[in-house]
Amino acid sequence: MLKQNGRIFLWQYTENISNYPGWNLCADSEGCDYLLKNLNILAVAQRGSLLVTLSSQTPNVLSVPNNKNGTAKLLSHDKFEICLDAAAGNKDLWDFTCRNNSLVFRVGFNWLMPIQEGIRAVANGSGDYCMGGHKSASANKLSNLWFWWYLK
Repeated sequence: MLKQNGRIFLWQYTENISNYPGWNLCADSEGCDYLLKNLNILAVAQRGSLLVTLSSQTPNVLSVPNNKNGTAKLLSHDKFEICLDAAAGNKDLWDFTCRNNSLVFRVGFNWLMPIQEGIRAVANGSGDYCMGGHKSASANKLSNLWFWWYLK
């Protein structure tokens, strides 16, 4: 895997959760580039994992979804691990699990391209949409992944 560059943010709202249920992802352009290049490495290998060090959310980052005017309480982690599981029976896998102070995202190969498209949207200043939306097997709660553009 390539050395991490840029800032990557990931959080979940713990109040007013009817707005943006699940996890919210934002990154600056260097962070998006880092994620895309490493997800491409995983795609070629068709297996593996990527451990990302997350940045603390800034008021500007939280102003984009603007949940409760950017003041909604949230949960975040220090690390985010993306684990690609390309086994035949797991191609549609989508599962978030909290482990220590890390969020582990086990994902099947069929989701890799849509996730990359979401990150490209963020890099291009777009977002405000999600994917996933089904119940996570391990958490038994909605596990959407929202994409948000980055404001400096």
